[in-house]
Amino acid sequence: MGFWDYLKGGGFSCCLCKHLHVETIFETRLTDADIFQSNRQFSEGDQITIDGLDDYAELEPPADDTNITLIHEDWNCEKCGLNYQYGLINLRLRFADKTEKERFQQKLAAGTQCELPVKATILKIKSHIPDNIKSLKGMNYVADDYIDWKYLCGGEYNITKGKRIWNELSVTERKHLLIGRYKDWFNTIIESNNRKYQGISGIKPYSQSELKEYLLLVRAIGRRFGITIHYNHLQSPA
Repeated sequence: MGFWDYLKGGGFSCCLCKHLHVETIFETRLTDADIFQSNRQFSEGDQITIDGLDDYAELEPPADDTNITLIHEDWNCEKCGLNYQYGLINLRLRFADKTEKERFQQKLAAGTQCELPVKATILKIKSHIPDNIKSLKGMNYVADDYIDWKYLCGGEYNITKGKRIWNELSVTERKHLLIGRYKDWFNTIIESNNRKYQGISGIKPYSQSELKEYLLLVRAIGRRFGITIHYNHLQSPA
């Protein structure tokens, strides 16, 4: 899209050093920013116009079609400098009428949400750590940047092919892949920091049984689609 607005939230906790931020501001592609309006700042309670969800993949269908929660674009810690951290935004959609609501739902189901503006109220903005199944309960959409399309496509970066595969996965499979991606990313961070923060974050690596269960699931998905999904850092550094 090329143009950005900003979200502002409080109480963001760094997943690495655990520093608690009084206020965090980060970019968003969710709103209708364009050449005429951008660089606006939105907080909880503000009214926004979202221009669709084409930069997001469905994780779990919303229980209420006017209330959606997204795992959002990245934010960075002012203390240790770690960026690419996960955020959460909860929105209440405000459709003008029944026709607009039906059009939005149809576009959503077809995966063609682009250029379909909808009014919404921001209910919540906060940090998020998706490191277990419970943490993903009620999470409806995840930003494309947080899905490893290259690994999902067997080493080929193809977001169109990746989304097709993603949409054919069960909700449970999607959540396990997202958790595996997160743990892989986090363990890479621990290693690159010479394990300085190991044990501080509270994010637990897979146990042997959890890792075995995860790898069995990944291999089953791979066989189904003829791909190989592999993460290098799932075992916590000894």
